[in-house]
Amino acid sequence: MPDQPDSDGTPGVRVQPDGPYVVRGTPLVRRRQVHSEHGEPMTWQTVEQLETREVYALCRCGGSADKPFCDGTHAREGFDGTETAPAGPYADRARPMPGPLSRSRMTARSASTPGSAVTGRPTCGRCWAVQAPRTASPALS
Repeated sequence: MPDQPDSDGTPGVRVQPDGPYVVRGTPLVRRRQVHSEHGEPMTWQTVEQLETREVYALCRCGGSADKPFCDGTHAREGFDGTETAPAGPYADRARPMPGPLSRSRMTARSASTPGSAVTGRPTCGRCWAVQAPRTASPALS
């Protein structure tokens, strides 16, 4: 078994370098999405609680034959678990998005104006819509 996340017994998750997620004191459940009559996702429903030990390892390489649990495949396959997600400010990575409006932005629609920006059909009322800016914004220049 991989090293334990914390020697003091505190529940948590620790990422093993080039290995699995090591979990302590946290139940593992399978869930499914619950949808409205219109097919919109609403919440999650627990359908099964998997039997685990106090400390268990979850596959991170994708190669385990015993998913979601780790079976050591990462070591045999030479899994490189280096995380590559950018860590800098979003503004440094943001790029203009092509679209019908040369200067567009995303704005939250209020619940009083439901409707999909793409189809025009009613939605949950908390969707996003593309709208032209009313005034020039330095952030959009």
